[in-house]
Amino acid sequence: MIRCVFSLMEKFLKRIAKNIFEELGPCHLENVYQRAFMVELDEKEMPYSHEVNIPVYYKKNIVGVIRADIIIDGKWVIELKACPSIKPEHVIQTMHYMERVKAIEGYVINFPNKPGAEGPEIKKLLLS
Repeated sequence: MIRCVFSLMEKFLKRIAKNIFEELGPCHLENVYQRAFMVELDEKEMPYSHEVNIPVYYKKNIVGVIRADIIIDGKWVIELKACPSIKPEHVIQTMHYMERVKAIEGYVINFPNKPGAEGPEIKKLLLS
């Protein structure tokens, strides 16, 4: 059952990203794509939080805060980018968010900021 839900979530997120990219195209700022993503989630009545502050601890003291773009239903971390391509540091960043919020899956979704881009780039992440 859990595997089926994850498979459906991946398809759902790919469809949302594709719809956004088809309508907006490339070369917008990340926050534009984030707001469009939230419009889609609202329309689908998906429970989510955005700009989620996640405390960073050192010796039981909060020493900073990191911020996840979107967390859906407390289980899926969505990190949105608007750059030429997904980089290793984007994956590492998202994995840190996933570990701290105990998410099951994460997705880095990049809306390329280069003219002529054919669509969004999506990388699925799983904690092992």
